[in-house]
Amino acid sequence: MEVSYFRKEMLEYIRRINENTNKMFLPIIQQYGLTMLQYMILVELKNSPHTIGSLAYGIHAAGPNISSICKKLENRKILMRVRDSEDERVVKVTLAPKGNEIVSEVEEQLNERINRVEGVTEETFNEIIRGLEQLNCMLEKVVVNQ
Repeated sequence: MEVSYFRKEMLEYIRRINENTNKMFLPIIQQYGLTMLQYMILVELKNSPHTIGSLAYGIHAAGPNISSICKKLENRKILMRVRDSEDERVVKVTLAPKGNEIVSEVEEQLNERINRVEGVTEETFNEIIRGLEQLNCMLEKVVVNQ
């Protein structure tokens, strides 16, 4: 396959995947008054508390943006800021009970949508993930070799 054709197809699929991901997620997360970035923050916090810096790093976003978004989510009682017990200078962000509930409900709705698609097996999921990993690995090599 010619590189220019691959590049064109890759960009087209990335655009279409992004568009379809938004179509899948937005109707669900908007029920909770969330943007995609806000939801990504909640998903990242589901696993463990973060500082603003580690949260920004985890979702590949700018720290100041994440800080202002977290303040909005804190005002809505979706997340909380908690001082680290080992070092009180460190403030960590964690999901509030309302945030945990939202993430669980959204995940349940997304799983229901995906499970309704006929012919999608665990092997299909694995193949898709392998392809995405290969694409990402190739792109990382391109970036390193610039």
